[in-house]
Amino acid sequence: MSNPNRLGSIKNNLIIYSLGIIFLMTILSVYSLTIMNRYKSEIETMFEKHIYLSEIEKTISDLDDDLLSYLSSKSSTRLNDFNIKSQQLSTLLDDDYKNIYSMEDLMMKNIYNLSQEYIDQADEAISYKRQRNVSNYYASYENSKKIKSYLYSYIDNLNSFQLTKNSKAYLELLSQIRLLQTITYIIVISLIIVSLIVVYLITSRMVRPFMHLSHAAEEIAKGNFETEDIIYISNIMY
Repeated sequence: MSNPNRLGSIKNNLIIYSLGIIFLMTILSVYSLTIMNRYKSEIETMFEKHIYLSEIEKTISDLDDDLLSYLSSKSSTRLNDFNIKSQQLSTLLDDDYKNIYSMEDLMMKNIYNLSQEYIDQADEAISYKRQRNVSNYYASYENSKKIKSYLYSYIDNLNSFQLTKNSKAYLELLSQIRLLQTITYIIVISLIIVSLIVVYLITSRMVRPFMHLSHAAEEIAKGNFETEDIIYISNIMY
């Protein structure tokens, strides 16, 4: 008969081995999720900044269209649209930009300042248009166009800067993901090999007493009653 202590030892070792595998796979899963979440966060931030700058650029373009249309026709509708877009631009750039921590902050501060100058020049052009001061409103409008070109240039530069920065972060994350894949393959293959070895050892230890018992039974069946007594006591699983 099998020793109860031995069966308990096999059970305990199986539990410990299973818990070890679960613990190892949990750590691997948590690390994988951490890498993926960081990657997702970087990509989301990149797209959010790109969309934000695109909104600013589009609002400035719409502002310029409304300004030109008003200066050309003195349409009250266009003037109202200009005022609405001007407020939208101020809302988009609603930040004091006093604290500069990076090149991106500095470029955003320049975009903010240029946007304020653009709106000031546009307001001057509208004011001179109402006064029928052709030369001054034309000069103010030309200044606003120059500022607009500077704004577009800063926005393009900031987009390029962020793309370069995010590309480096993306490559770093790709490197970590490849490393994670390699580690995962190694762990999985190792677990398969170890599991096969453990199953083989457990099976052989469980079957061995029955093989001895079967051999003894065969000897007795042949009339050999001088067989050695079978004593099998073990608390250790090899």
